[in-house]
Amino acid sequence: MRITIKIVFLALNVFAAFYLGSHYKPMNNSKYLNNTRLIKLAHMRSTIFPTTDKFKPRGIAVFDWDNTVINGDAGDAVFNWLISGDIDIPDKKWYQKIPFLTEDTKFQLDSSLSECMEKHSCERFNSILKRVYYDFTNEKNNSAYAGYNVDLLNPSYALLSYMFSGWDEDELIQTISNFFKNTLKNEKSSIGKRDIFKKIFEILKSSNIKIIILTASPSIVISSLCEVLDIHPDLIVGIPHKTAADLTITSPPLPVVEGSMVIPFKKGKIHFLKAALTENNLEGIPIVFTAGDSASDCEFMNLSSGNNVAVLNNEINDLHYHALSSENWYIWKQDQ
Repeated sequence: MRITIKIVFLALNVFAAFYLGSHYKPMNNSKYLNNTRLIKLAHMRSTIFPTTDKFKPRGIAVFDWDNTVINGDAGDAVFNWLISGDIDIPDKKWYQKIPFLTEDTKFQLDSSLSECMEKHSCERFNSILKRVYYDFTNEKNNSAYAGYNVDLLNPSYALLSYMFSGWDEDELIQTISNFFKNTLKNEKSSIGKRDIFKKIFEILKSSNIKIIILTASPSIVISSLCEVLDIHPDLIVGIPHKTAADLTITSPPLPVVEGSMVIPFKKGKIHFLKAALTENNLEGIPIVFTAGDSASDCEFMNLSSGNNVAVLNNEINDLHYHALSSENWYIWKQDQ
């Protein structure tokens, strides 16, 4: 009988989760949060983790960025902008530096780039890039990428960071910032701010809890957007970049694990997070609050000893199923 009740309860939760995808309403069920309950949850987390050392943080809160702290994907927005024809990318053959891009794909891009430069028509070049970025295929419908671990690297997210090669660092930051300022003015923008997370950051930081953004987007993109949105996390852990002696950006310094390059994606998020905690003398401090929106966030969120918030956007995924069956996990969708 007890097993039957549990099965029925889980089935009801799964049905509710599917229903939530398009008909979300705040519910009395403790698993589901509206804005008010999410704020209360942050207040609770900010007070229950005491510390005997007033000079050390009481805890760490780790947040995914795209489709979690903001509506939409900042990396996708920047990619679409870079291939719009409005931006002159300094290193025209940036893609040649990508080790996990197939030679066939590089040849296609070389060929279409010649057309682009000679005929001033980049339609084919941009069409190939879109297929590579969104579909992981090239013009011949073959795989655009090879030689990487799907649990450590999303090649399209990493591709964006290679597009910055050759830029002056300060110029790129200013250019990206101007792009976001203009984009956010547009009511039809693919990205938008979520004021509630700025409030949550303030609540947690007021109790000496460090805020970390853990993102598969380039750090330089997210830091620029944070400045525009007036959001101030303590640390942004994303795809890194490095500069040459003349302060121009070079290929991203991606670590290699088990023969694959790594970015903060799936299990790669744990690799980057642990490295950042060590580098910033935060080892041993408990993770007391996390938030993410996709199944790829589950890895780092499971490191938490506190509360975890699965953000529901348009579609239910494995992260939300995990939240329904796990203690101290909740589901939140932005109030309409």
